[in-house]
Amino acid sequence: MENNPVTIAEFEYEYEAQIAQTRLADGGIKSVIVGQDLVANMVPMAEITIELQVSADDAKEARAILESDEQSDKPAEEQP
Repeated sequence: MENNPVTIAEFEYEYEAQIAQTRLADGGIKSVIVGQDLVANMVPMAEITIELQVSADDAKEARAILESDEQSDKPAEEQP
């Protein structure tokens, strides 16, 4: 079993990462938000990426959960 952290998504805003983290938790996947502490301490013009990380073992399932959420957020005419 491999438990190395893997970044599965990147966000500009912390609240977006928190929403995604909640969706993963609802699916039984533990995750960690990395970089939110940098946002508070950096010059506003600096571009900071907030990462959502999961265990390598959970990465495929986590990506599938987030991708299905993206599909359900699109208007009906844009869905495949």
